[in-house]
Amino acid sequence: MKLFSLKRKPTAQNGKVTPNDSFTAFDHGEAVILDLKGNRFYGLNETATFILREMRTDKALSAIEQEYRERYDLDEAIARRDIVTFREALIARHLLPS
Repeated sequence: MKLFSLKRKPTAQNGKVTPNDSFTAFDHGEAVILDLKGNRFYGLNETATFILREMRTDKALSAIEQEYRERYDLDEAIARRDIVTFREALIARHLLPS
């Protein structure tokens, strides 16, 4: 399952970009991450949005995994793989602290 993808580079006002990331969720479950430091725009599907929203809380990964499994009726191995893969991708892109 593809959780997120690079969409396009956002345009910076006055050629300047602030070194912050912005996460915006939409009503229909999808979201975007604006990597202002890397000048990239990532589109998240519904499941990636759910995972990231939960990761931004103080919940343990095991609790996030359990909620993810229940919400999307997933097998334990698949849920763990999705969360670990997504988390590692965000860390590699400096969008989530390690």
